Amino acid sequence: MDNSFRWLHLSDFHIGKDNYGQIKLFKYLHEHMRQNKEKGLIPDAVFITGDIANKGQADEYYIFLKEFIEPLSEIYESLPHIYMVPGNHDIDREQCEQAAKSLYDILEEAGSKFFDADETGLKKRGEIIPRFENFQHFVGKAGEDICFPVKSIFD
Repeated sequence: MDNSFRWLHLSDFHIGKDNYGQIKLFKYLHEHMRQNKEKGLIPDAVFITGDIANKGQADEYYIFLKEFIEPLSEIYESLPHIYMVPGNHDIDREQCEQAAKSLYDILEEAGSKFFDADETGLKKRGEIIPRFENFQHFVGKAGEDICFPVKSIFD
């Protein structure tokens, strides 16, 4: 019995920063996945950790869904589990540019209560959830079991 667990970790796509380069990267990654599949190297899970988008805009997630996620179903008969966690660039920066900047200050501030497990920490984390609205909408389109829900990350 083979108890191995194969996984693929991808990060920092920054969709919207260089669309031409992004599409070339997707084609390269898809071809790499096809070649590994032919060798019998099929991941059990794909982890995409942070910065899917460059500015957290809805059109950036649409490009990612159409150009990266959907073609995976052509590569694999059965899609591996895909887990996505948002990064700091997945914040809608047009909605809250100043708030996104101040988040860095909050996290670096000595004595910050942001990560405290009490009501104060929960309240502080809750303030940033709306900034991930486009990411949450993307998750809904991609499928409920494809990502960790943003709200649960901050609860």
